[in-house]
Amino acid sequence: MVSMWIKILQINWRSRFGEGYDDENANVAIDGTNGATVAKMKKVNGVIKGFLSVLGNPMVGALVLALIVIGERNFFSVQVNYQTEPMTSVGR
Repeated sequence: MVSMWIKILQINWRSRFGEGYDDENANVAIDGTNGATVAKMKKVNGVIKGFLSVLGNPMVGALVLALIVIGERNFFSVQVNYQTEPMTSVGR
């Protein structure tokens, strides 16, 4: 699996920065894989990129909200309230 990942990274690097692949080589099987081609891998990369872009922002927002809720719950815990004056008497 790592070997296939390295080959895919090499192909992606060549297509972005190197000599690139033209349409003739798009359907040629990649050595060391089970029939994966450059065209199939570009399609898979596009699907994964779209999926991650859709889920990215809501996941970060949910994480921030969860951290705020956990922090507020901890602020009113028994350990923090031990031998402190009530919130209603602050400022008197």
